[in-house]
Amino acid sequence: MLRLVTLAAAMVVLSASLSLRPVHAAVDVDGGVPRTAQAVRAAVQKHKLDGTVWLGKLRGVGGGRDTLLYMPRDLDAARTIELVVYMEGTRSFADDAMDHRHAASIARLRGNFVYVAPDSPSSTHGDPESFNEHWEAGCAAHACAGGRAAPGDFVVFLDEVRTRIARTLSADKPLDLRLSLVGFSRGGRGVVKALGQLAAPSSSSPAHRCGSAT
Repeated sequence: MLRLVTLAAAMVVLSASLSLRPVHAAVDVDGGVPRTAQAVRAAVQKHKLDGTVWLGKLRGVGGGRDTLLYMPRDLDAARTIELVVYMEGTRSFADDAMDHRHAASIARLRGNFVYVAPDSPSSTHGDPESFNEHWEAGCAAHACAGGRAAPGDFVVFLDEVRTRIARTLSADKPLDLRLSLVGFSRGGRGVVKALGQLAAPSSSSPAHRCGSAT
């Protein structure tokens, strides 16, 4: 089950006091852009993240761009999982963003959550000046125009994220996900496009079972 509860068109960080924890992160970033992978490793160590960190390709993200995913070590498949999807804008996935934007935000999150960030069409590693949309329905079934800046398909992306979480947790029952969409800069348009796909009556994906945005 998926419940959509949060829409943010600007940067939102759930804040809490930081505590020092031993670093036991399982880091799998070799499937991503090497420069980004290096920046992620450094950020994980600096912020002492404890859990599973993955960087790689998902079919639902256009242009062969990367996705960053983090799951805390104590993530509980039997409870509602807060799925935070963070969408950046221009020059996304820059080296310093892995530190002060993504890892720092993860370190402040608390609760039973998963953090996932897809690289944007205007990526540092593609076409930073692109104005292509983050998401368009059908852009996973076939490659849409734009090369590295091509849109992805949010519904396919969301199903892939759900599957990866379930596989990592060895979950034998459907996950209860509560979805929060966060957009920074042009990532706000990504949030709007994602909501449009989720609301489309033509899709049969289970990812469309959602509540209202607030």
